[in-house]
Amino acid sequence: MLRRVSVVFLTLVLVLGVAACAWAAGPKIVLDGAELWSDVAPFETGGRTMVPLRVVGESLFATVGWDPAAKKVTVVQDGKTVVLMLGSKQALVNGEARLLDAPATTRNGRVFVPLRFVSETLGCKVEYSPGVVSVVSPDDGSKAYLMDVINAYRSVKTVKIQGNYKEVLKEKSIDRTQTYDDSVSLSGWYDVPNKASYLMVGNIEVYSTGNKVYVREGSQPWLLAISTEDPLSDPNLISTDDLKDIFCRFLPDENINEKQCKVIIHKNIGQRISQNLEHLYNSDLQLLFQGMDHDTGGDVNFSLWKTRRAFVKTYVDPDTKLYVKRIMIYDQVSSDLLLGAEFERYVELVIDYSDYNGQVTPPDVSGAVAKTGGQ
Repeated sequence: MLRRVSVVFLTLVLVLGVAACAWAAGPKIVLDGAELWSDVAPFETGGRTMVPLRVVGESLFATVGWDPAAKKVTVVQDGKTVVLMLGSKQALVNGEARLLDAPATTRNGRVFVPLRFVSETLGCKVEYSPGVVSVVSPDDGSKAYLMDVINAYRSVKTVKIQGNYKEVLKEKSIDRTQTYDDSVSLSGWYDVPNKASYLMVGNIEVYSTGNKVYVREGSQPWLLAISTEDPLSDPNLISTDDLKDIFCRFLPDENINEKQCKVIIHKNIGQRISQNLEHLYNSDLQLLFQGMDHDTGGDVNFSLWKTRRAFVKTYVDPDTKLYVKRIMIYDQVSSDLLLGAEFERYVELVIDYSDYNGQVTPPDVSGAVAKTGGQ
């Protein structure tokens, strides 16, 4: 899989030596508990925190437009239109004049505006503590609705799925750009009350039941791969205990297979998935360095990645409140390595849900043998 290719490439970089990644330093922006990523750091001037408008605006699901000729910025969200002019302390909100704490300006090719004005104009509250600007967006009822969706899902016996997993790793250096692209289809089912699942990923079958995971590739015999909790055994990707920690919002309804579906987006869970994958990278590298007799001095973080986007979109049948589709997207970057290279990683997972409470047949794994050694 591509993840292994990525690990090998990053390992070579680490063995040759790397400089510290130079991410933009400045106040952190935290939206509903999730830190926002920006390639250009916020800065303070005259006691005001200036932020890159597109980062904050799009994170609040606003549309941000920039007219370089007129030096005008337009932000549209839920029927509200905000217009700002570079160098001016006056803005228009639905045609009505408002005064900014500081004029909109540019830095490193990005438009910066006072955080408090944009956030509060778009219906948010802002709190400041040293080094952290916290933005709290209004409750639109999506968390309560998502709780109902989770409970509805838990009431069914089975569900069938079909989808696709795509990962792209791009390496850019002075003399070349190289891309590793991997895409694989998947299908299977979940037995919800028994926490059992069956997945066909490419030509690899994975069957999980209880705390046992069985794997088979092609016509090979089944192997008892691991005895642990299968991370794919719960397609919720979220528990009710996690709801208080996630950034969750309704998006406009969408038509899926001639059915008008409710759409919810949540962000923190996507970031947790990303962090789990980073942990896999770090674990692989830790084992490699130990095998090379390098003393890492204990628990070392080898992560080179910075998450710039991570979210899950859930499409729900409004009549049954059951899942119709889930889309998980995240992309990460790392840069300023000693080798002069930059890396980008994009992952997209799309799953369609169907045939709730249909019949499923577990595979026969009675002759499975325990897997020993290797990966």
